[in-house]
Amino acid sequence: MSSKTNYAFDHSANTLASHETRTVQNTSSYLIPYLKPGLRILDVGCGPGTITVSIAKLVRDGHITGLETTSEIVERAKALAEKEEVSNADFTVGDATDLPFPDHTFDLAYTHQVLLHVSKPVDVLREMRRVVKPGGLVCAREAEMEGWIIYPESAQVLQSRAVTSEVIAASGGMQATGRNLHVRAREAGFKNEDIKKGASAWLCTEPDERKSTGHAWARRFTQSEIATKALNRGIKTREQLESYSEAWNQWADHEDGWLAFISGEIVCRKT
Repeated sequence: MSSKTNYAFDHSANTLASHETRTVQNTSSYLIPYLKPGLRILDVGCGPGTITVSIAKLVRDGHITGLETTSEIVERAKALAEKEEVSNADFTVGDATDLPFPDHTFDLAYTHQVLLHVSKPVDVLREMRRVVKPGGLVCAREAEMEGWIIYPESAQVLQSRAVTSEVIAASGGMQATGRNLHVRAREAGFKNEDIKKGASAWLCTEPDERKSTGHAWARRFTQSEIATKALNRGIKTREQLESYSEAWNQWADHEDGWLAFISGEIVCRKT
């Protein structure tokens, strides 16, 4: 992730707990067919390292490097790799708009739900393209913030998603979302014929997953940077944010709760 990113979700314990449920299998299965033996891979905006480590396990004779903006998160990712006895992953602090690697270093560069938050996503994609070898791949997956479907229908939950988008946009983000990733890739130097476009849905229906997801979102509207920025910028009042939090808690506890959202995906070949 870029050091110039004003990350709306912060790295609080609540956010990290949510992100630590992510693996390549449950968030980026589109990537798995491209994970070949011996690859050298870069994970831009690796967070606590769970996706990075899951990729490392699939390319045991290869290597993956995870990049994040803060040493605290990097150390957390390193601890996870050590705990999982993964030796073919390393982690470093860096800026996605100025990657600390020479040209043509990696076979594949990957990012997940990062471009949404940066003010210059094309710069990030251009840097990812630079550090990939000729013939290599740049892959990205980003949420489509309007592509949420929820049951029981809740106007307040859907309004809370709109508030999240407003906060991200006010911080300079929302320049790249699922629907326009292919356009941003072309602006970064990829040819149309070298961009494979796709989409997938994340589905939350199981009771434990529903409860953890819903209660995590509830806390975001009272105990996170989203709440702080929404208040400080006059986007919403405290009472409105508390009503969103309560709506998420109610959804989390509803036995028929069902949630899906769409993300766009790109796989770009450097020619």
